[in-house]
Amino acid sequence: MDYYEKTAKQIQQLLDKVDEISSMIKTRSGFDAEDVYIDNNEFLQLFKVSRRTAQHWRDSGIIGHTMIGSKIYYCLADVHKMMKENYKQRTK
Repeated sequence: MDYYEKTAKQIQQLLDKVDEISSMIKTRSGFDAEDVYIDNNEFLQLFKVSRRTAQHWRDSGIIGHTMIGSKIYYCLADVHKMMKENYKQRTK
C-alpha cells in the first residue's frame, strides 16, 4: 500500500467517524441547532431537492455549508435561518 492509498484510507476512516459522531449527537437531546450538522444526503432528503439544486443554493449563498474532504455538511441553525428568510406568509 503506497502513501496515497494509506492517506485516503485514513481520511475515509476519519470521515466515517465524523458521520458516526454526528449521528450520535443528533439522537441526543439538549443540543442547540448550532451544535448539530446534517450531511448532504440528509439535506437532499429533507428538502426533496436534487444535488444540483443544493449546489446552486450553496453557490448562491442561500445556505451555508462546511466541506470536509468531499463531504458537505449543513448546520441546522443555517437550515432554520434559510427557512425563516424564505418564509412567505399566506395572504388568506
